[in-house]
Order: sequence, then C-alpha cells, then structure tokens
Amino acid sequence: MGIERRTNPQHIANLHRTCYDFFRSFNERLVKSPKLSFCGMGVACSLLGLHYIKRRSSRIWYWWNTMNLFDLKTVMLSSAVSNAICAVVLISLWLQNRKRSAGLGLWSLASIMELLAILLGVSYEVLPPFFSIVLPNVMIIGGLVLMYMGLERYTGKISSPYFNLALLAAFILINTYFSLFQLNHLVLEFNGALSLLVICFQAAWLMLRRVDPTWRKDTRTVGVIFALYSLVAAARTAGDFFLVNVGMAEVNPLDNMVIMAYQMLFVSLTFAVFLMVNNRLLGDMAKEISERKRAEDGIRAALSEKEVLLRELNHRTKNNLSLVNSMIQLQAGDSENEQFRALALTLENRIHSISLTHQMLYRSPNLAQIDLGEYAHSLVTHLLTGLVIAPEKIEVEIDAAPVYVGIETAIPCGQILNELLSNAFKYAFPGERSGRVRVHIRRTEDGQISLKVADNGAGLPAGFDVEQSDSLGLVLVRTLAEQLKGEMTLTSQEGVACEIRFKPG
Repeated sequence: MGIERRTNPQHIANLHRTCYDFFRSFNERLVKSPKLSFCGMGVACSLLGLHYIKRRSSRIWYWWNTMNLFDLKTVMLSSAVSNAICAVVLISLWLQNRKRSAGLGLWSLASIMELLAILLGVSYEVLPPFFSIVLPNVMIIGGLVLMYMGLERYTGKISSPYFNLALLAAFILINTYFSLFQLNHLVLEFNGALSLLVICFQAAWLMLRRVDPTWRKDTRTVGVIFALYSLVAAARTAGDFFLVNVGMAEVNPLDNMVIMAYQMLFVSLTFAVFLMVNNRLLGDMAKEISERKRAEDGIRAALSEKEVLLRELNHRTKNNLSLVNSMIQLQAGDSENEQFRALALTLENRIHSISLTHQMLYRSPNLAQIDLGEYAHSLVTHLLTGLVIAPEKIEVEIDAAPVYVGIETAIPCGQILNELLSNAFKYAFPGERSGRVRVHIRRTEDGQISLKVADNGAGLPAGFDVEQSDSLGLVLVRTLAEQLKGEMTLTSQEGVACEIRFKPG
C-alpha cells in the first residue's frame, strides 16, 4: 500500500527559492576553477531538478507514492539475483583470462562482496545491526575500493592506495558509530553516498582520462558508467539533505530508486567490463598475429636467403670440382703412360661422384637431402660411358626405392657406389664376357639403409681375403662404411656381392 502525502505549494516555492540562491552563489565560486567543472554540472542538474519539482510537484508526489508500492526487501532480493548473475560472469571472465590480464580477480572478489552485502541487508529483521547495517555497508564500499584497485592493475596506472584506505577507515568509523551507538539513518545514507561518489569519480577519471589514449576506446563505456554511478551518488547525497529521512522499517521511495538504479548500473558495468576485456583480448590476439606474421615473413626471407646461398655454394663447389677434373684430364691427355691414364680416370670418377652430389643438391627443391636412387642412375650412366668400352655387353639393373639422405651421408654413399660399380665394370667381365650388374637401395624394416652392388661376373680370386687386401678401392669402401657406422658384407657366389648397411644420422 502507498503512503498518502500531500504537498504544500507555498512550502516548495520557499524551499526552491532558498536552495536556488544558495546554489547560485556556490556555483559562481565553482565556475572560476576548471577542475571543478564536474561539480558545477552537478549543481546545474540540482537546480534543474528543483525547478522541475516546483513546476510538476503534484505529478512527482503521485509518482513518489507509486514507488511506495515496491517493498524494499523485494527490490533488494531482485538486486541480489542480478548481482549473483553478474558475479558468475566476472568469475568466469577471471578464470579464462587470469594469466593474460591483471586485476580481474579483484573484480570478482568485489562482486562477491557486494552480493553478500545485499543478502545481509535483506536480513535486517533477523540479524543484529552490526551484521545487517555495519558489515554490508563496509563490504559494499570495500568492494568498490577493490574494484578501483583492479581497474588500476588492469590499465597499468597503479597509484598510492593510502587515500582510499583512509577513506575506507573513515567510512567504517562513521558507519559503526551511527549504526551501533547513535542510530542516524540520514548520516549513514549520506556517509555511504559520499564515499561511493568519491570512489566512483576516481574510477571514472581513471577510465576516461588517466588510461593510455590507445585504450580509451575500450575503457570509455566503463568510465561513463562509473560517471553515472557518481551522479546517482550525488543525487542521493542531495536527496538526503532535502527529503525527510524515514527508518528501515518504513519504505522510503528514495531507497528503492537508488537500489534499482545501482542494480541497472551494476548490470551495465558487468557487460561493459566483459566487452572491455574481450576487446583487449581481440586486440592482443590481432597484435600477436601481426607479430607472428612479421616473424614468419622474416623467417621466410631468411630461409630464402639461405637457400640462395646454399645453391650458390653447391654450384661453386661443383664448378671447382669440375675444374679440377678438367685439369686432370688435360694432364692425362698429355701423358703416354697408360698406367697414369688409368689412375687419372679413377681419380676423375671419384671427384665426379662428389661433384654429382653437389649438382643434385643444386638442382633439387630440397637443399638438405637427395634421393640415392636418382643419384645411382646418374652415376651409372657416367661410369658406363667412361669405363666400359662396349656398354651393350653389361646390363645394369637398379632396384632403388626413394631413400633421401643429407649431404653428410650422400657423399660417403656416393663414394661407396662409385668404387663398387667401378670395380664391377672393370674386373667382373674380362675379355668379351657379358653380364649383369644389379644395384639395390632400400630401407630395411629396422630403419637401416642397405646399399648393395652385385654382379654375375668372374667373382673374386681363390683365397682372397678382404681384410688383408691392399686394394685402394676396398680400403676406401671399408673406411667409408666405418665412417657411416655401418657394416660391410662381401660375398663371392656366382659373382661378387657387396652390401653396406647403416643407420642414417
């Protein structure tokens, strides 16, 4: 039920005139200082409000009586429900972004404190004044201080906390004294509204002016909401001076309006904070993506430069080796000693096996590895034309799966294949004898690489001991196999078969 109240127009006119004269003189002093323009705006709003009260007093009293239909406990319970939802949102926001953004934990703690304060305030009929009045008010103001400290940490604009701690201590003393020892609701409401005004004004100034200009686009909405908090607190402070204060047992429509306004502002603040954090997260992600893209571009440019350098290195190495081969050929051409020419040809083939490795790396899309099967085909073609007088007598069969190795493995393997194939072409088929040479390259099941060269030619001489042999070719093959940490197997059944097995590095 509403409380019937009648207005006295003459009383309101006199009150308006007195307040008008006071605020006019007060405002003349304020406008001289630009830093107090916010207070000047508040005074102007107060004058407009008083003028509106004078012109529309009958309608305002009707609306005032209508607000009495809302029970204070019902309003506070609805506020508790909305605050609980907001607390869940802020806590989830903190859990998801606590490692990325500072201050979110203080926001969550502030929302929990405000929710507990509302629940304690609703229980004023069953709880003593300390738990229903003192503690809830302290938790609300303390939660605002925590919220402000969290905003400072989030924005990186941390200031000295002593002012707000002194403000909180003064609030606790005044609130305790006028709640437990000398009950005065007017002083309690004025104390709470003034403390909230000071803290919210600091928060609004932080989010609108103190933050870095690059952040203001994201923090502007939060700052505006704290400014509205300040205006509501200022209106509450002014209302405590001009309206008759009633006890908690009676329903004061001003209490309902303020609680409902704070409820809407807190919901709006939670939504604005959620958007602010998400916008910053999106900005950080965009920045990280840009930095990663720049790093990838740098790596790609470095790899391209490295590829060019490696290709140039392989090309020059191949050319230098070709130059050495050409000099050996010229020297051998000037000599009539057949033994020297044969020795020079063997040396040329060994150098060519190394040069072929660099040539394939230069032409390969992958500068780190070459295919041993493709290498074997090229090497066989070169050796057949250089060592065999009648290549049609020898059939070469290459059974090679794709086996890719690095240059540190490719050069020893090339030397091994060169020695084994050279021996087969020169010694396996003497005279007019024909035959077949088989090259087998594959990966075994245990991850090893198997290089095998076998022929069906004359075979090894009787009593031949590979360990005691002083043949430079076999010594070289055995040494290279040890360099690859592999095993060499030499058999002579229907020809000669030599296999090297090793694990790639």
